[in-house]
Amino acid sequence: MPVRCIYAFIALSLPLPTASALDPPPDYPEAKRLSTSQFYDGLKNRGLTDLLALHLREHPPASTLDRLLLARDIKLAEYADPSKSQADRNIAIAEANDILAKLITRFDNDKRINQWRLTLGKSLVHEEGERLTSSILYRGGVKVDRERLRPLMQRAVDVLDALRRDLRDEYEALDRVSAARYESMEAAGDIDKLEQDLAQSDYRLAWARFYHAVTLEPNDKDRKLELRLVLEYLEGRSNLLDAESPDSSYKAQSLLLAAMSERRLGQTANVRTRLGSAIDTVSAFSDEEQRRGAGWVVTLARIEIVRSLSDSADFEAAAGAIDVFKGLVERDEQGAFRKLLIIGLLSRSVHAAQADALQRNGQPIAAGRARSIGIEMLEELAERDPAYRDDVYATLFGLLEDEENIDTMTPFERCAFVAGKQGQAESVADDIEKLIAKGETASSAAVADLETRRAALIDAAADIAQTVIDLPNAPAALRAEAGFNLGVAHYRRGRTFEAAKAFLAVARDFREHTRAAGAAVFAVQLTWAWREDPTLQDRDDLRTLCAEALATLDENFPDTDSAKYWRFFRGQFLLEQEQYERAAETFAAVGPEHKHYPEAVYLAAEAQTSAAIRFGLEHPNEFRKISSIATAAIHTAQSAGTTINQLIESGKIGRQADLRNLAARTRILIAELCVMPRVSRWDRATETLDNFEKEFPDQLALIGRVLRVRMIALEAQGKAEQASQLIPEYVRSDPRGAVQTLQGLFDALKEDIERNVRAGREEEVRSQTGSLVAIARGLYDVAREQSDIFSHNAVYAIRIQLAEAELLANNIEQAKKLFTECVAIDEARYDDGLARDSRAVIGLAEAYYQSGAFNEALPLFNRVFKGSESGSETWWKSLLRDLQCRTRLEGDAAAIIKAIEQRRYLNRDLGGHDLRREFESLLDENRRRLQN
Repeated sequence: MPVRCIYAFIALSLPLPTASALDPPPDYPEAKRLSTSQFYDGLKNRGLTDLLALHLREHPPASTLDRLLLARDIKLAEYADPSKSQADRNIAIAEANDILAKLITRFDNDKRINQWRLTLGKSLVHEEGERLTSSILYRGGVKVDRERLRPLMQRAVDVLDALRRDLRDEYEALDRVSAARYESMEAAGDIDKLEQDLAQSDYRLAWARFYHAVTLEPNDKDRKLELRLVLEYLEGRSNLLDAESPDSSYKAQSLLLAAMSERRLGQTANVRTRLGSAIDTVSAFSDEEQRRGAGWVVTLARIEIVRSLSDSADFEAAAGAIDVFKGLVERDEQGAFRKLLIIGLLSRSVHAAQADALQRNGQPIAAGRARSIGIEMLEELAERDPAYRDDVYATLFGLLEDEENIDTMTPFERCAFVAGKQGQAESVADDIEKLIAKGETASSAAVADLETRRAALIDAAADIAQTVIDLPNAPAALRAEAGFNLGVAHYRRGRTFEAAKAFLAVARDFREHTRAAGAAVFAVQLTWAWREDPTLQDRDDLRTLCAEALATLDENFPDTDSAKYWRFFRGQFLLEQEQYERAAETFAAVGPEHKHYPEAVYLAAEAQTSAAIRFGLEHPNEFRKISSIATAAIHTAQSAGTTINQLIESGKIGRQADLRNLAARTRILIAELCVMPRVSRWDRATETLDNFEKEFPDQLALIGRVLRVRMIALEAQGKAEQASQLIPEYVRSDPRGAVQTLQGLFDALKEDIERNVRAGREEEVRSQTGSLVAIARGLYDVAREQSDIFSHNAVYAIRIQLAEAELLANNIEQAKKLFTECVAIDEARYDDGLARDSRAVIGLAEAYYQSGAFNEALPLFNRVFKGSESGSETWWKSLLRDLQCRTRLEGDAAAIIKAIEQRRYLNRDLGGHDLRREFESLLDENRRRLQN
């Protein structure tokens, strides 16, 4: 039975302890079954360090020493746990070393003191400092790494130097012990252990001194002193550097350490020889595992060979050594990327040194070429895999931060710098979130400072990205990447419009780039957002940008899922912009997998219908072309209807109510196309809408359009009486629901009439005004009969609407009667008995004018003119009619001419194109009058 099952069985079987059993406390339950150390080891080995730490807090060992040792064991277990992040592991080993330092200080009489010191020194150098030393040795290191490593290595030097002195004192004291005591110690292995510890402390101290030295500036005297001490130690032990020595345990590492120290001291005579010997020593290892474990020596030796050649300004040989090194690494796939990254950085540093030399010699073009060559290996490595690029950029950014000279950076380096600045900004954003999570407000000083830093980092990234875009010799891929990052930077700073422009430029100009499709999507998403903000909807620049973004995504990346999704919305946008032909094509390309496929099928037909209607209005005499376009639109609508009905019958999509609405609207489209001027398929129109109310009783909101088609068809066929009955019949069938339908129908028909008036299509106007009056009369009848739901003001407004319709239909007397009633109602509202509703007054005045009663019309127009806002449409129209009345009454022609010229001087537009034309005609008429 497994141990945990036994625990469960015992826990369930034991009786609850009595109060007397709690004092004194029994042994811990685990102590009854296994030793405490076994229990602790079991938790550590299973990675249950959190549980162990909790157990120790609740049941701490009695001894302070034991508590510290166990606490250190927990930290070491956390450090060894591969499931933890590197940052957490770094913290764990640092805390473990701090605990060990505390043990050394507080328990200096413990017999394990020297072992603790040796362990601490070794851990500081090879565990806690490993990340920093690797950065410096393999990648050249950056200032911040050296600053962090320096105090760490100083601690290691202090610990190991003190240990070495104590061990030497202890070793020298052996001369003073008795022979018997010496033999006893030798038999117990104490002498061998002392010698091993002394050798270990000397060796570890040499590495600690070296690492501390490389954190100092090259001309620092302490740096040179420590490097000389390293060499003195190594050269004083022939077994470490002697090539003939059979002891190879430390030989390869010692040869490497000596060569690295000599190179930094400028003692170049033996450097490459010793580095070659270090490589040969490792290669001679017979044990494969031992040879693999010492691979780092070979890697560093090859790096140091290249650096030594570069120090000697033998750049050609250094480049050759890099090529050899690269070739060897590429044959060994295991860990190849990391080594190739190191080699790429090495190549960069060599060519940078060469470029500096060329620059000093007055060869700036050659210097720039050298820098470009130096970065090629890193560029090639970054192209292999996106994850590689991230690592290359992260590593390169650390080096670039020390340089920060943008002008000397290659385009690739600038892109790395941009990525690094963006990464730092993200890190600051995380810090802001942590502060807010702890209770800080968004307006607090701490958060504000971080926000300022974040903004500065993002702006720096944007500025550098722009320099890459502007570089004429920058590769297209890097310019595209810079453009994408520029978009990201703008977006993070809240500059949505600029972000969309940057993303769109990438999608448009660099369509082959891996991020181009994503950039197109971002551009669409950002510009589409203007639709949600009513304050931005009138911006033409946003509308243009949105159109271009949608087009770029659809046309440059048509097969992507994003393009397929947004195609429907592009069709909507084109439809709103009245680009009907393109909208129809776009909707037709929406696939059946799209969630709005039924709507796309319908809207393709609607867009084609709108295109046909517009063509008919713009080219009324092209009968054959109108018929052809309308016929194609009818076929599209028929096909849409068939598709939608099939979807309804299949039930696959659901949304039956939506589908029925689309089916009903499709039926109406066909009918509307049939009653188009020059198409004139009246029978087809009425047949299409037969039984519409019975088939679609749930689509009453569409009845207005149905009635309109029926009225047009009946009137065109000479069935005016039947047409006139449509509205009253509809009102009787649905008096309460008729109002909204009829008002919508009235507004749409009036808009059509006004459009035909402007276009001079008198025949169409005459055929439509009768329907307009019928609709207005139906509304008026409903309003009067439904007094419970219509207020007096509402009835008044509908009466004016009817009067205007009668006037438009040239039913002058009926219009005059209705307007007179409206004016009387309005006059009764005021104590002075003067009507103030300019719509009623000017309507009555217009009725008088059109009936030739200019004397009655003139004072009304004059009153409206004086009471209207200067420059308004009513103001201009009443002024025109005032002057026309005076002309018809043979008023002073010169005064009329002067009035028009004064107004034209102040505003050449004279109220707009149509009114200006009438003013000009009136001016010519009065000039003729004056001449005669």
